[in-house]
Amino acid sequence: MEQTKFLGCLGNINLFEVNDLLIEILQTEKIIKKDNRDYGVKITDESKSITLFTHYKGNSYELSSELIDEIYDLLKNYVMRASDSYHDFNDISFNSNAFLDKASKIDYYQAQYQKVFPKDPRQFSIYRGQGKNGIQEWRDYCELWIADSTTLLNHYLNYKNHTEKEQFEIPIELRFVQYIKGHESEFIAQNDDFFDFLKLWIQFQETDEILEKITHEINDLSNSNTSELSALEIAYYAYYQSESKTKFLTNVFPSEAGHKELGDKFDRDWNNIKISYNLISKNRDIRLKNNSRKKKIEKILPYLSEAGQELARKEINTIY
Repeated sequence: MEQTKFLGCLGNINLFEVNDLLIEILQTEKIIKKDNRDYGVKITDESKSITLFTHYKGNSYELSSELIDEIYDLLKNYVMRASDSYHDFNDISFNSNAFLDKASKIDYYQAQYQKVFPKDPRQFSIYRGQGKNGIQEWRDYCELWIADSTTLLNHYLNYKNHTEKEQFEIPIELRFVQYIKGHESEFIAQNDDFFDFLKLWIQFQETDEILEKITHEINDLSNSNTSELSALEIAYYAYYQSESKTKFLTNVFPSEAGHKELGDKFDRDWNNIKISYNLISKNRDIRLKNNSRKKKIEKILPYLSEAGQELARKEINTIY
């Protein structure tokens, strides 16, 4: 059930015209309440619109925390629906296939983490619950923006489409944000940056999701003790890289030092790699003898250099 006690509760009341009638209506609807706290300062200026604190005729009124919470929850649901990290992370994940060994993949993901992380982390730190100077929670930060946007409050409290039966299949958060987007010019006229903030919120949600997925990949790789490639597949990789004159190891290859380096990179027994390499490198018939060998070559194609791929594809085409 949609919890929208305040949505559309006023009908047609202008929050930009502060007067006796408006204050009375808002108090009756429990949208504002008188703030009787003594701040040690006498406030003489009167508010021109309703915000978190409204000053009128010597009194101060505070916006209902229940209203602010309700709007926050609705907008949060919208952000969760509007954010889309799927494609960006899929690109990152796909490109990780260019790295065969675990250490290189971890380095790649760590570099992507730094690339995705916002260059100015101050607001993002608040988003992740690491803020300072009194605002440590993103919810508190959002609620300040919500309470400071009279245009948003005006449209929320006067929203007329929340009871239209034909729209009930569309979630209320989508309906409402679609509605206020149609009134964006009013926000601009009031120098209200709410839409910029909403865009930032979605961006942070997407960024946080991507960073979480990258962290998950790094942890999985760090806790994994085995390579995703068999000794034979590593041997095919080494063969095509070597035959295409691609430098892929620190040590000369083939050599005992080179095989040991391969074993260290892929968490495989270097001697098994050496045996497999000697088999496929010295005998073309064994290297290309059946369809199962073809699948192994196809598996390592994304990890080869261009020259290595070209050589491997030529040989794949000879396997029937």
